[in-house]
Amino acid sequence: MREFAFKNSIATDYKPSFYTRWNLSFNKILDDPKNGFNMSGNDVIVFLHIQKTAGTSFERFLVKHLNVSAPCICHMGKKRCTCMGPGPEKKIWLFSRYSTGWICGLHADFTELFVSGCVDNALDKKE
Repeated sequence: MREFAFKNSIATDYKPSFYTRWNLSFNKILDDPKNGFNMSGNDVIVFLHIQKTAGTSFERFLVKHLNVSAPCICHMGKKRCTCMGPGPEKKIWLFSRYSTGWICGLHADFTELFVSGCVDNALDKKE
């Protein structure tokens, strides 16, 4: 068994190209001007919460500590924050449990969020 484990260990034979569908990094995304996030426009960050992955901590960071031109406004004693973009239109730029609540259901997956159109419908109602 030991020989099998060492023979097939990730440390010796790991090649990222075999395990990634696209060779894309955050740096490549940020360097490409077509991939920018326009908070003043129609861009929305949709936070897909995956259980047991520290998603709650990351989501809390997004609403409380993200350094953006129009940060979320959080009120003491409430779990929800208001995440409206700059400008007169005041569009929502963050779709998450802390900004919009569990509108699409508890721990909604990708299918519930996008395929069913829940995100678009919820944003249309909110805005």
